[in-house]
Amino acid sequence: MIAPAAATAAGVHRLDLDAIQRALCDLAGDFAEINAQLDDPHEPLSAVVVDNLMAGYELVDQALAARIDLLAFGQSAQLLELNARVLCGSDPAERRRLAPHLAATEQHFYDDQQGGVRDLVEWYAGHRRLSAWRRAAGAYVRAISTPQLWLEGNHRAGALLMSWILARDGLPPVVPTRASVGPMLVCSSRIKQLRKGSFGMLLREPRARNELAQLLERQADPGFLRPAG
Repeated sequence: MIAPAAATAAGVHRLDLDAIQRALCDLAGDFAEINAQLDDPHEPLSAVVVDNLMAGYELVDQALAARIDLLAFGQSAQLLELNARVLCGSDPAERRRLAPHLAATEQHFYDDQQGGVRDLVEWYAGHRRLSAWRRAAGAYVRAISTPQLWLEGNHRAGALLMSWILARDGLPPVVPTRASVGPMLVCSSRIKQLRKGSFGMLLREPRARNELAQLLERQADPGFLRPAG
């Protein structure tokens, strides 16, 4: 079991962005082979996808430094931005190109009564006493089960959301590596099949949350987290 890192004087822990980038670039070389072995293949881990993911981790790191609660009422724009980062990075031209998609995502994000942001924020507010591992896993389940929180990029944005929850408690962020990405994607595919509001979701969500929390804890790498200087 990994214990939370000791608090610094400032009480803020940050992501080691250089270590995260090295891990993602290392994974990119093997991802096609790993992906081919999955029943539910995912988008290739191209250089653009890695760059966009890094833009997302940078946003998480900024939120940690500024002590922004991404799951507080009134901070929903930050959750939309997490998704925009994994799709577009910080490139203004790419954001203009995908503006219709981002607008449709925003409408879905706010208007969906089963899978929208209210469902996620209310779930999190009601489960703050869970361990950080289970809060992170539960938030991920609420985000990527059907209907999903965002129209695209749910797995990547969900990993960033979990990273913020964990790092806020002094625990390592979620970073896909050669060893961790396969089990994580298999687990995510099962979670995606859960439908919010269904009897199956009611029965299976606690088990899915606990299995994911155990997976996160087993795969946690303290090398991706650094204390504030």
